[in-house]
Amino acid sequence: MRRRKFFAMAALAVLLLPDGVRAQSATDPFRSVALSNGHAPIFVDRVAPAGVQQPFGSFIVSKLCLTFHNLDPRTATSVKFHFVYYDQARERVGETVLTRKGTFTTGALIEGFNMKTGKINDENCANIQFPKEGIAINAFFVESVTFADGSQWNAKVPPIPQSLPSPSPSSSPVPSSSPSPG
Repeated sequence: MRRRKFFAMAALAVLLLPDGVRAQSATDPFRSVALSNGHAPIFVDRVAPAGVQQPFGSFIVSKLCLTFHNLDPRTATSVKFHFVYYDQARERVGETVLTRKGTFTTGALIEGFNMKTGKINDENCANIQFPKEGIAINAFFVESVTFADGSQWNAKVPPIPQSLPSPSPSSSPVPSSSPSPG
């Protein structure tokens, strides 16, 4: 039961933020979606914006924090994540790469942002330079994984469009292809 609840939460958490696409500044929410790149051995459970609290309650987004786990039976030692940002007009306005090194055993949850405690694990967060156009959508994918035995998994890098089409009312702007946890 606990495992089923975890995976149900993980599936819903990939699209954490509100469905409305309206981020024009570092203080507005934006949506994160997975780009299709094959069956990565790393599953991204959650992408959460993080930042700093300003006087009078405003919040400045300055990081994207990942929570992920290893689906592969081999222990991973390095994972490279790629983020691409789009503005309100769905034009590409920037990108960031995060390489996370460590020991990631099968199934172990590696938290970037703990939703219960509010604690940020900085090594699982990518610093972002917020573009003046703002961010409406953060598209991401797992680019590569290195395992303890020296083997490596490299994504078939998805085509990263310069702009995204407007979503139909029933679909996401970028299809999610993160593998289903198993």
